[in-house]
Amino acid sequence: MGRRISIREGIRGLVIGLVAVSLVFYMSCKASVATTPPATTTPPVVTTPMTTTPPVATAPPVTTTPRTFKVDVAGFAFIPESLTIPAGSTVTWTNFDQVIHTITSEDSFFGSGPIWDNPDHTQHFNYTFNEPGVFTYHCTSHPSEQAVIIVE
Repeated sequence: MGRRISIREGIRGLVIGLVAVSLVFYMSCKASVATTPPATTTPPVVTTPMTTTPPVATAPPVTTTPRTFKVDVAGFAFIPESLTIPAGSTVTWTNFDQVIHTITSEDSFFGSGPIWDNPDHTQHFNYTFNEPGVFTYHCTSHPSEQAVIIVE
């Protein structure tokens, strides 16, 4: 009977395999791209007047309408690790690991109980955040899995 491998060894093997397949795919795509010689005509020159004002970075639009946000539990982490949402929004956590996880707030404000992974990833936990605040949470089975929901 063969040696049993740990989850960590299995994940490491999977990652190494995916990297190898990705490199082979990249090299085959790179080799199949035909190079075309540069055009012999010179494109017209377009001049843009110099400005002394640097471009202004625009912030992404702030969502104030309640909606549903998704958090994945994968690779023994919550993704994203930090999520800012408007009050009244619902967060749906879905377990993509092949082990049990929980979603448990630090102050016991909410908790999922055990969430299993299944082939179609239909087992999940939903929670609606009606009040503004900062809600840190973790997995009781894996205390290093920690994240935060910021409700505005």
